[in-house]
Amino acid sequence: MKYENEKAARADGTTRKVHYGEGEQPWDTALRLGWAHHFAATNVLKYLRRAKDEEHSLESAKIYYEWLYELGIPNGKFGIYTQSSSAWFAFKDLNNELTTEEQAKLNG
Repeated sequence: MKYENEKAARADGTTRKVHYGEGEQPWDTALRLGWAHHFAATNVLKYLRRAKDEEHSLESAKIYYEWLYELGIPNGKFGIYTQSSSAWFAFKDLNNELTTEEQAKLNG
């Protein structure tokens, strides 16, 4: 999925938010340390509930929501988690915490 606030800004060709610049980005660190599911779930909530720049915040929430989902499915884009993993449960727990309005924003 390509979002407006992303750009292929790194030498390795990955598409990430430009404002982080080159080098290891927060998401890369979270993946490397094995707590990406916590990082993604927290960012979904943060961006959904943020009043500043609502359009950009919703776009960011959708990015992290997609990444959290990908972490929880077998052979997902990140390839390190399975459905029995804590990432899958984090995805389910997050969905239980989201309000109906927040779920509609993510799926709209």
